[in-house]
Amino acid sequence: MQRPTGARAGADGGGRAWFTPPACIKKVKRAMLVAAINGGLLLAGAAVSALAALADPWSLVAAAVLGAFGAAELVGRARLRRLDVSGPRLLAANQIALAAVLGAYFGWKAIDTWRHPPAIPAQYRDLGDADLNAAFAQTWHDMMPVMIGAYGAIAVLTALACALNAWYYATRGRWVGEALALRSPPQHAAGAAHAAASASSGA
Repeated sequence: MQRPTGARAGADGGGRAWFTPPACIKKVKRAMLVAAINGGLLLAGAAVSALAALADPWSLVAAAVLGAFGAAELVGRARLRRLDVSGPRLLAANQIALAAVLGAYFGWKAIDTWRHPPAIPAQYRDLGDADLNAAFAQTWHDMMPVMIGAYGAIAVLTALACALNAWYYATRGRWVGEALALRSPPQHAAGAAHAAASASSGA
């Protein structure tokens, strides 16, 4: 990222140069850090899902979806670095889409668990004692509302977190515009310089 023309620069008492970037540059860099963290976490989730595909091939679908969202975050970060005004829009749209996908998935898991409670795993169906088997079966049955509530809570919290991220990214568009304006000299100044150069050559 180039140093904008509106930045503050000077020297301290010992003669060492210092440079203080304007607030808009700081905010853009902070958004770049957020995008890098989000992208890294999504790609890490994709890697874990890919490893899980050794036991469940359907995990490859989750790996592909998470990988696509993670790559979009890094593309958006690269656009922020270039002060491309489309970067915040891409990142916000990516988070909205992620909220929809994750919210729908965990919501479906909650409904599916309620309608079709999972059976007790085969290794726990016969514990060698009738009373113990009955107690375990009751405990398993009592866990179903907890599982449904957990899926529902994850769906809501995930959607909320992504919505907040989308809002954050969308509000960075203003700062990208300000940073871009600082980096590029005003049009009238460029026009004046061109006119001055033309006058000098004519003289």
